[in-house]
Amino acid sequence: MPGTLTNPSLPYYSEPKLIVISDPQVDAQAITEATNAGIPVIGIANTDNVTSKLDLVIPANNRGRKALATIYWLLASEILQDSKAMKYEIDDFETKTAEVEEEL
Repeated sequence: MPGTLTNPSLPYYSEPKLIVISDPQVDAQAITEATNAGIPVIGIANTDNVTSKLDLVIPANNRGRKALATIYWLLASEILQDSKAMKYEIDDFETKTAEVEEEL
């Protein structure tokens, strides 16, 4: 929505510290407004996307439903791990065998 990041008189005006976009081509308006407002932009970009206005590019398939879900899951997982909010390790999800249980 034009003006969301640049027009404080709008009721839906927002001042984010960072913007993450899924597709630079589709989200061109958000990129333009964020750039004008000095807000850093992280973009998930495919090989056919123009990335010149992005501050950080995550190279990935941004066309598929499952591809985007996987990327956002990985980002959320890293943020939770970094903030120590995620208390699980990959080994917690491993099925233990009888040999390993006997050693414990």
